[in-house]
Order: sequence, then C-alpha cells, then structure tokens
Amino acid sequence: MEKIMTILGMVFLLALGVLVGGITLQAVAMPTLPNDLNIIPPDPSLPKELAAFSGKWHGVINWGNRSREIAIIFEKISEKEASIYYYDSELGGWNRNTWTVVNERGTWKIWTRGRTYINTLYMKDGKLVHDIGVAINKYSRVD
Repeated sequence: MEKIMTILGMVFLLALGVLVGGITLQAVAMPTLPNDLNIIPPDPSLPKELAAFSGKWHGVINWGNRSREIAIIFEKISEKEASIYYYDSELGGWNRNTWTVVNERGTWKIWTRGRTYINTLYMKDGKLVHDIGVAINKYSRVD
C-alpha cells in the first residue's frame, strides 16, 4: 500500500508540474533558417552511421526554470570534419563553424570547444545527442 501511495504522489507531482508550467512537454518550431544555408548531401562512400548526421536537428534544453532552443544543421560532413550551422536562442542566433569528426571506439562523434565547455554530438536511437558536459540533450530530425 505504501508503494502505491508513493507512486500516486509522484504522478500527482508530475501532473502539477505540467499544469503550472514547471515542466515543458511542448514542441517548439524550428527557428528561421539562414539565407545562405547550403546542405550538401553526404558522399555515397561515407559510412552510413556518419552520413546519418546530415540534415537539420532541433530541440530544447530545459534547466530548471530556464530553457534554450537549439538547432543544429550539418551542411557538409566528411570523415574528418563537419560544416555546421548552430543556433542557440540564448546566444542570439546562427553561427557557422567547422567541427572535428572522430571515430571513437566504433562510434562517430563530432565535437568542438565552446566558450566554457566541449560540445560533443553523437547518434543514439535515431536521435542526435548533444553532450555539453553539464547536460546531455537529444534532438529530433527536422525535414
């Protein structure tokens, strides 16, 4: 009986969090794309696990009462580097950079050093995973 009451209490708190806006479950639209965006399809010889990064990805990072909208667009990708457009709503818009591509023990990872942390991107269960050291976020593909 005690376990049932504990579970019901947790469900109640989750529902209350959704009602008062403490937990965000809604999707956010992709930001307006840059005018000079030029996505180049991956070379057919590229490993399929690496080619899977190509395209547009989008999601929201939630930290307590703060959230940041993130969009990542892979314009071009090779086994050595990726040209990426990166959008962060907190930093105020789009930035284009070249990130390093590595194969780490059979897993393709793409990384760059941010202002105070290292951004690492990898694929898991069809989602783009973004590890910034203090948080790990998953983004969905956008058509």
